[in-house]
Amino acid sequence: MSVKLAAQTLSTPVADAIDFLRMINFIGSEATSKFIRKIDKLFDICNSSSPKGRFSKSPLNLINLEERIAEVEAIANYLRGLRDSNNKKLTDGRRKTAFIGFLVTIKYIINLSRRLLNQDDPFKYVLTYKLSQDNLETF
Repeated sequence: MSVKLAAQTLSTPVADAIDFLRMINFIGSEATSKFIRKIDKLFDICNSSSPKGRFSKSPLNLINLEERIAEVEAIANYLRGLRDSNNKKLTDGRRKTAFIGFLVTIKYIINLSRRLLNQDDPFKYVLTYKLSQDNLETF
């Protein structure tokens, strides 16, 4: 599985292109661009790699922790609510692995960040990229 390709495909410029095409005749694509934007934001939050990152790509710290937690929990609720054409939850279907993986990652990042940022000798920030599987794959 190529995460890099998924991140490029599920990105804000792609959602912007779909929104533009909707003005021409790309009817019924609102849910697709909404899904892409949410996944892109989740990718950004889960892949912060620089202490100088900005916006969604900024590292987690005591200043932005609760805001980021609210954002990823909203995305988690959105993912839990997604249904297929038969009205079956995607987290219960045959292709649930990616959705369950995102939900587990969200919970893991929230719990670990709270622990690291709120201990007696707290970290200044948490770079979530260091927690991803990419490091193992490139090793």
